[in-house]
Amino acid sequence: MAGGHRMVARRARDAGRRAIQSAESKAAHQARLAELPPRTQAAQLPRREHGKTIYVYNHLQTNQVVYSLSEAMKNNASLKQIPFNGKKTVPAALRKDHWIPLCKVEFPALPPAPVEHKRKQKASAQAQAPHSSPINTMGLQAFQKLREYKTRHELEWDPEVLGKDPETGYFLSKKVRQRKICDQKANAVADLAAVLREVSEGKEGLGEVVVEWSDVLDAEYAGEWSENVVHDTLEYAKNNRKYVIRRRFPVDEEGNELEADSEEIEALSKKIEA
Repeated sequence: MAGGHRMVARRARDAGRRAIQSAESKAAHQARLAELPPRTQAAQLPRREHGKTIYVYNHLQTNQVVYSLSEAMKNNASLKQIPFNGKKTVPAALRKDHWIPLCKVEFPALPPAPVEHKRKQKASAQAQAPHSSPINTMGLQAFQKLREYKTRHELEWDPEVLGKDPETGYFLSKKVRQRKICDQKANAVADLAAVLREVSEGKEGLGEVVVEWSDVLDAEYAGEWSENVVHDTLEYAKNNRKYVIRRRFPVDEEGNELEADSEEIEALSKKIEA
């Protein structure tokens, strides 16, 4: 019995010692945090609106289309958008050298919605906290519709159109059929025009929606665009070296390019070409 009491006392003593050490370490950690300098001005800049920009990518070989809310394609999120249309239509991993930007859609900033109740005021204050980014509902609504239309194109195709060859009347082979189902570039452009028209209806005073294309001629896949849509060209489409140089030498507050040494620009251009 005496040995059992000594063991219990030892465990209690060790637990108390660990609690004291934990409290001391927490206090030391708080002291170190207090000594750190305040956040820099760059870290205090407002975050980009979530859903304000939609990036559309298409595959170089199959013309498959993937939508993204971030400029960098994410492997898992992109692979979830590619359905199984036949053998080797869904890659095991995303190869970014096979995907190029089709276009980038920039939505106007929306004014904050009016707050009525106290609960909504609390939720609005939490949404506008520094650690959270504002939400662009118009962009997210368009993103959802584009994903839904894309899924229907790939899963609800007409067997009379993609099932038989109109010239011979015979059934298409599996490879030809899966190649036609995967080719969603034209459908994606037409869907984009329809979705932008839908999300812009009934909204007065809405700003312009800017669509920047790698190839502006791709916009002709759609029969009609809404009036508030402005078409432009992507600066960094297809290995634009001038864009790389501009990224190396930024602009000032007024948007004017900063002067740089011509020799440094020539050296950078030769390095890029090499």
